[in-house]
Amino acid sequence: MVISSCPVDVGHATFQFPDGEQFTLNDMGPRFASASDSALLAFGDMINQQAAWLRVPVVHSIEYGHIQTDVPMGRRALMGYVFVAPWMFKYFPQANDMRMSCDLVHECKILNHSGEILTRLTEDDGESFALAEVNLTKSKSTPQGSQPASLIPGTSYFLADVFIPATVKSVYRKGQHQWRRI
Repeated sequence: MVISSCPVDVGHATFQFPDGEQFTLNDMGPRFASASDSALLAFGDMINQQAAWLRVPVVHSIEYGHIQTDVPMGRRALMGYVFVAPWMFKYFPQANDMRMSCDLVHECKILNHSGEILTRLTEDDGESFALAEVNLTKSKSTPQGSQPASLIPGTSYFLADVFIPATVKSVYRKGQHQWRRI
């Protein structure tokens, strides 16, 4: 299986405001702090786990680097967090100018059919490539047993599947309309 991804490590992001104030998910209390390693789990241990379950080798190609970006619909996003961390309301006047900075997840690797890492690159390797020999079976692999349980906390699924899409839906729709006109 070949996976090409470019996941941002939002769980370890720093959110900054024009006045220099900033916060991280860890500052928002234990529920959000529990989600801080979700991207590392999803693109690290869970890929290894799923490769072993599916009994297929995996090549995971991934970008490395750092991203800084505006947070779309900053006030709307912040209002969602205020319910869990009311002290964040003090940022509301500058929320539409909120910026996020974080690294991309560092999990470029090749796994064998047992989910064992054969080789892995780190950010220190710079522009490089990974090379490893994998054994391919002549017959189609089938999953072994029940699919392993997710390692990611429910808070992460809520943020990724419900809260963030609801927050930026209008930004996405606006972008769709712009592309249709081109």
